[in-house]
Amino acid sequence: MRLAEKASAQLDLVTNRSAPVVRQDATAEAIQITAAMARMMDSFQRGVLVLERLRKGGQQVVVVQHVNVSGDAKAVAAGSVEGGLPGGTKRET
Repeated sequence: MRLAEKASAQLDLVTNRSAPVVRQDATAEAIQITAAMARMMDSFQRGVLVLERLRKGGQQVVVVQHVNVSGDAKAVAAGSVEGGLPGGTKRET
């Protein structure tokens, strides 16, 4: 994240340096810095996702249940959802 701060400061310098008159070289430099910042932040986000997958074992569980209803009958399907905060504590309502 420190790199993002430095790139942001550099972008601020480039854009403020050319405030009265828009210079083409300053605009091109600002575009390059912005593109580099976007790539850097994308890489950071991908890294965070990888860490999350590693912590959770990279497994997801999906349960599919099929319900057959015939005629004019109506069906209601519901399951239980357990949730809570990290450490097993429950959220107060």
